[in-house]
Amino acid sequence: MKQESQLELQFIGEVSFEEEEIMNKATLVIEKGIKEIKTIRDMVTSVSIPDGATSIGEHAFANCYLLTSINIPSSVISIGDYAFSRCSGIKNINNWGSVERIGEYAFKSINVETLRLTENITSIGKEAFSEITTLKTVSYDGLKNPTIENVFTNSKVTEISVKIGYENDKFCELIPK
Repeated sequence: MKQESQLELQFIGEVSFEEEEIMNKATLVIEKGIKEIKTIRDMVTSVSIPDGATSIGEHAFANCYLLTSINIPSSVISIGDYAFSRCSGIKNINNWGSVERIGEYAFKSINVETLRLTENITSIGKEAFSEITTLKTVSYDGLKNPTIENVFTNSKVTEISVKIGYENDKFCELIPK
C-alpha cells in the first residue's frame, strides 16, 4: 500500500538518465507538494545501485545536484566518465567495493572532505576528482601505482596518505601546487 504523501511513477525511455538499462528498470517516487518537474535530475536525492551491477555508465547521474551520498555495491568494477560529475550535494561516498576503474571527470565538483581510495583501484581518469574545493584529505590503501592523470586539478587537497610499503611517490605528487 502506497503512502498518501507519495505518488509512484514508472517510466521507460530516455527521459533524464542516459543509461537505457537503468531507465528500463527505474521507479521514481514523487513527493507530495512538488509543483513542477523540469527534469528528473532535479529530484534525485539518493541512488541505490543494485548488487550485481558491474558498471556505472558515462554521465549516468551527472548534474544530479540534490544527490547527497552514494553506496557503490561490491559488484561494480567500473565508474564511467562524468558518472557523478557536478553532483554538488554529494558529501559522502560509501564503499568503493571492487571498483578498479574511475573514469575521467567522474566525481568532478562534488563536495566531499575526505576520500579513501581502495587498493582495487588501478586506473583513475583525468581530473576524476577535480574542482572539489572541500576536499582536504585523500588516503590510498594500495601498494601499487594506479594509472592517474591530473586527478585533483583545482581541488584543495592538503594531505595524501599511503600505506607503508607503497612502491613510490607518484601518487603523492598529485597534491595541487
